[in-house]
Amino acid sequence: MPDELENILKKFGVKNISLAGPGAFARTVPKEILKKIMLNEKQKRDFLEFSYKFDKNQYVCGLGKDNLLVYGELE
Repeated sequence: MPDELENILKKFGVKNISLAGPGAFARTVPKEILKKIMLNEKQKRDFLEFSYKFDKNQYVCGLGKDNLLVYGELE
């Protein structure tokens, strides 16, 4: 789980940890609607901007646990 991974990384000295579950929000939208959104540039831009923020939220990060993206720094 995301919180478990974050705790493990902290134990090894990783700082500034950022987690995201790419696609977590997109999986909540029916495929037909998603296709229509992607064909309209403004809707696509707005959707991707919102998705980026949603997918980085620590409370929904677990929704993307199958493809969890983690960023951190070792000092």
